[in-house]
Amino acid sequence: MPIRIPRMLSKVKVRELESKDSIIVYVNGVRYLTLTYFLAPLIPRVIGPTGSGKSAFIAKATENHREDTGQGFCAGSHTKDIQATKFAISNYSNVILVDTPGFDVTTISQLVILTMVSNWLRKTYGRKATAILCFHSITDNRVQWIPHNDRLAVLQGLCEDGAASKISLVTTMWDEVDKEVGNETLGELQDDFWKVMISQGSRVFQHSNTSESARKLIQEVIGNGLMMAIGSEKGTGGLATLDGTHLHDIER
Repeated sequence: MPIRIPRMLSKVKVRELESKDSIIVYVNGVRYLTLTYFLAPLIPRVIGPTGSGKSAFIAKATENHREDTGQGFCAGSHTKDIQATKFAISNYSNVILVDTPGFDVTTISQLVILTMVSNWLRKTYGRKATAILCFHSITDNRVQWIPHNDRLAVLQGLCEDGAASKISLVTTMWDEVDKEVGNETLGELQDDFWKVMISQGSRVFQHSNTSESARKLIQEVIGNGLMMAIGSEKGTGGLATLDGTHLHDIER
């Protein structure tokens, strides 16, 4: 039966195990439970139009850290099928990046691609995506892949808890545009096309086309997912954590 942590218990400490596949949660210095969050693969998913830098980002992020997943890996801007690559990053030993067909592929609709990815994740890993990275080249004034209405609902449905905060909006190609022009385009994206998603918790990132930038972004996205896995929304009661969320109804 779920156990509610008293609200008066105001301190929680999270420590990673040596295996890097689990974490231990301490309440007021006393071991409370072990979370096996990392035992299942962490699966950030990348989407966006052809040429937006999806595959290049994966190549940078997994540089010298790749492992064959048996699903194949295809670099470049010609991904026609779902591709996956497994790698380790920092304390996360089982990260699988999933690359999808470009959203501007004329023979496949966006909804078909989203459905295809959802079915593939369920069949291959038995779960939804840990996070979704939506890519957009800052040099492109077309925002043809941004989901609206039913597409946004489907996109959020690909995440484990359906939260918009699991969706990250990543701009690329900053080295190919004047900084002032890029910032102006970014402002338009945030104030118009991405306004609804940002208001619901989606975050915006700038990828500088380096391995360090790609890996730092993934670490932050995964770290955010971890805190969401052990917390709940503010105001629901339970134990406050460092980022202001609360632990509650956790089973031993």
